[in-house]
Amino acid sequence: LPATKAALDLALAAVAPLLAAGAPLWIYGARSEGALTAKAALREPAFVGARTAVTRGGFAVAKASRSGASVDEFELSAHGERVRLEVEARKLKWLVYPGLFAGGTLDIMTKLLLEALPTPPAGARILDFCCGSGAIAAAMGLRAEDARLHLLDADAVALEAARANVPQAKKIFLSDAWASVPESTTYDWILANPPVHLGLQCDFTVLTALLAGGPPRLRPGGALYLVAQTYVPVGLLAPEASSAWTDGRFTVWRLPPSAPPRPNGGGAGGTGGSEG
Repeated sequence: LPATKAALDLALAAVAPLLAAGAPLWIYGARSEGALTAKAALREPAFVGARTAVTRGGFAVAKASRSGASVDEFELSAHGERVRLEVEARKLKWLVYPGLFAGGTLDIMTKLLLEALPTPPAGARILDFCCGSGAIAAAMGLRAEDARLHLLDADAVALEAARANVPQAKKIFLSDAWASVPESTTYDWILANPPVHLGLQCDFTVLTALLAGGPPRLRPGGALYLVAQTYVPVGLLAPEASSAWTDGRFTVWRLPPSAPPRPNGGGAGGTGGSEG
C-alpha cells in the first residue's frame, strides 16, 4: 500500500479516469499497512461496491468497481503542496506530493549525511541516488554551483517534485536502481539515503543494488557516500566500505571506486564522456 492515506488517494485519482465503467479494481496490502481499511478509499463517485474481498494471514485485498460517473482528468500539479525546506541554512521553496519520503522536511539521516560530507570536488558530476524530492542534490547545488547534478529514483511522482526543486539538474533517471543508467555514465560522487524497509520489514534490495552498481560507476578518486542506521550491515555487504562518521545510531559510509567487470579480462574504461 502507499505510505499514507493521501498517497493512496493520489494513486486512485490517477487510476480512475483510465478505467471503463464496471471495471474492477483491487488493492492488496498487509494488515499492518492498513489494508483492512483500504476499502474506505474506494468511494463514490468514482467507485462503487467497495468491500474487503479476501483476508488471509496478515494480508487483505479490497475490491471495488468503477462507477459510470465521470471524473476529472488527472493532473498531478493539482495535488502538489508548496512548502519551505531548510537546506544549508537557507529556506528553499519546495514542492512535495502526498506520500513522498519526509514530506517537506529534511529527515535526520539526510541531515547527518550532508553534515558528514567533505567539500565536493570542483565541477563534480554528482548522482543523488533514490533522490526523493531532491534534497541532497539541492544541497550540493548550493555548496558547489558548478556541480553537475543527476537525479535517480524509481518513483515517477518523486522525480516530478525533484525536477521542480532542482531545476539545474542535468539528467533525471526514472530507474529501478541502475536499470536506466548507461554503464558509460560515471560520477565523482554518488550520494544516497537508501530505503532499507519494505513496509515494516527490513529489505536490503535497493541497498545491495547501490553497493554493487555504485563503485564501478565512480571515476578515479571518486566516492560513494551513503547513510544508514548502524544495524544495517553495510560493512558485511561491502567489505571495502569504511565509516566516514558515526554516532552509534547512524553511520555514514564511504566506498571507493572499483573496476567494472569487463569481457575477456579487459581493464576499466574511461570517464564516461563529457555529457552533463
